[in-house]
Amino acid sequence: MRATQGLAPTPRTPLAWAIALLGGVVALVVVVGAGAYALSFKGTDSGTVCVVREGGPFDGRAVKEVRQPGEGPKAIGAFNHQDCLPTTERDSNDVLEEDPTFPTRDSVQVVADGQALFSLTTDPSKIATFYKKYGRRTWNGEEISTEAGWVNFLRQRLAPVLLDTQRQVIGQYECIQLNNLCQYVQNAEAVTTGDVKKVDNQQNLAQAQGSIAEALKGKLRSAFGDDYFENVRFQNLRIRFESEVQRQITNAQSLRTQAANARLEADRRIAETKGAADAKVAEAEGSRRAAFQQEKAYRANPTQRDIDKIRAFCGADGCDPRVMGGNLDGILADISK
Repeated sequence: MRATQGLAPTPRTPLAWAIALLGGVVALVVVVGAGAYALSFKGTDSGTVCVVREGGPFDGRAVKEVRQPGEGPKAIGAFNHQDCLPTTERDSNDVLEEDPTFPTRDSVQVVADGQALFSLTTDPSKIATFYKKYGRRTWNGEEISTEAGWVNFLRQRLAPVLLDTQRQVIGQYECIQLNNLCQYVQNAEAVTTGDVKKVDNQQNLAQAQGSIAEALKGKLRSAFGDDYFENVRFQNLRIRFESEVQRQITNAQSLRTQAANARLEADRRIAETKGAADAKVAEAEGSRRAAFQQEKAYRANPTQRDIDKIRAFCGADGCDPRVMGGNLDGILADISK
């Protein structure tokens, strides 16, 4: 029986190796592309406007589209990126890192409390331009699409515009027009004596508040190049003082109260003294008039004078002239002496 010999494998040619390698690459590209496409389905939150940026290997890096708040999931394209910016209303108190102070027209430094409210536009063309200007850089190391990055952007670019607007408007008013307590800062001595002016602060604050809102709209447009922010307004404006100045005002108010109380006490004592003196004068005047009337009655009726003398001498029960020794005429003569 003859042994069976094995056949040697046919070696692959370079062409076969190239075809196999190309097939593997194509398969890998298809798998990766299919996976990337499957992962590209994204929606948008109701409080954000989203920018889809090209990122494929054969794409540029332009803005592909702008998606509105609340859109459902859809494929944005394999390897593309979606960056979202908040459209919810923002408050300047979240942006300003400390209480801003400004000088009034009469050079009194005051603290201005208030709220600038605003929100980012959702207009597609404006958002695309806004993103190209500010979205492709970091803000203190944070992307603008993150909460920290958005706040950093507002602090660096919007806050200076807001502060400049407030400084401009508040500088048009004298301190007392915005806060009556400015009188304690400018002339505490006069105020402690009661020389206080009455000013309608509420009307002036409402007027200043409206001026800040209108000026802020124009300044934001000028600073950013377009109306990227909507529903811009300013509310709850209140003017106060730094803590050290407020402490001095409180002391001045205390002195004013003490001075007022001292004046009231002095007035009370003067009134009491005058009342007592008036009472004595009235009493003396009454006695004088009574004596005059009695003397007039005695002249008209001398006998009554004698009777009153006996009553005054003997008392209410009277006395017996015989006991007193003598007749009535003699007794009357002795009493009259």
